[in-house]
Amino acid sequence: MAAMLSIHYAFVKGWTKLWLKSDSAYVVNLIHKRSSDVPWRHLSNWRYTLHLISQMDLVVSHIYREGNRVADFLSKNLPLCGTQQMRHGFIECLRHMPIDGTMTWLAT
Repeated sequence: MAAMLSIHYAFVKGWTKLWLKSDSAYVVNLIHKRSSDVPWRHLSNWRYTLHLISQMDLVVSHIYREGNRVADFLSKNLPLCGTQQMRHGFIECLRHMPIDGTMTWLAT
């Protein structure tokens, strides 16, 4: 789901060159194979995502969870928030993440 949202967001922003790193080998394989082997509830959105990918210069690669600083941060910090707070404060929570040269997108 996060990969689809990221691809949609990048497309809307006009970013045609995208390097997507995921700690999910399943997601990486889905994108590499352009497979439609996804849960049926996501199939419509996934097909649209594949359409967007066809119009982009997309590189996708696997990254170990420890190297995925965004996922690592979220897994450690979001459970501390209540469910209601997580829904409304997700972006605010991301803003407190330390920014380095690889995550400058958090500053925008």
